Amino acid sequence: MPLILRVDVDNGYLYGKSKLSTLLNFINENYFNIALPSLGYLSHLAEFIDHLMNLDLSLSMFFKYNTLPHKELKNRILSNKRIDIGLHLFSARTYKEFVNEVKTIEKHFNIKIHGFTKHGDGDVKLSRRHAWLYEVEKYLKWGVEYGMNYFSGNVHGAPTEVIKINKFIYFPKVFYIEPYARKLRLTVNDVADYANSDYVVVALIHPCNFVKYHNVKKEFHTLIDKVNEIYSFKEYVSKIKV
Repeated sequence: MPLILRVDVDNGYLYGKSKLSTLLNFINENYFNIALPSLGYLSHLAEFIDHLMNLDLSLSMFFKYNTLPHKELKNRILSNKRIDIGLHLFSARTYKEFVNEVKTIEKHFNIKIHGFTKHGDGDVKLSRRHAWLYEVEKYLKWGVEYGMNYFSGNVHGAPTEVIKINKFIYFPKVFYIEPYARKLRLTVNDVADYANSDYVVVALIHPCNFVKYHNVKKEFHTLIDKVNEIYSFKEYVSKIKV
């Protein structure tokens, strides 16, 4: 069975790189959107995508409404047909707000999106605009009602169950490639063994952490080098629906 590679684009600016980038990221998360490539907006995502060009990987990339790429970067993402684009749900508390976030992503990329993830796992409020509660039943209902195909949840674990709700697929568990974020004693080698056996594993990475931390990049490469099959959610959902 495969590894499904999930990429959550959490931050507009690479916090910690400089005082300015940290401040810009704080403003972007808490008050209003500042999307200036000249000041480093999504430079970490551009670097991550540069890296992907040499790897020929399928993956799913999820954007918040305040981490949408500028035109040049957007065109690079859209030109890679192995990237599945989805919503990283951020501040939606109601179905109406959820639909607004979905449509913002769809309008920006001029595509129909098929799935989504949630920012945060319910432990902490990550910013002023963040709807921090993790309410799975609500998200599943919204996804089904909007006609989406899947939701990838934030329960720490590997492998994951693959739960079918009519034509909608729910993947409750996720493995954090970032070692400091894991809440369970599993290594990337353990997870690769699961993915190469009769299990499905969803593995999560954030481009900002890939760029900032050498050990995250190392863990990422160790995992993808050991796994036999790597899918995007769109590819895997299409495969099991056949």
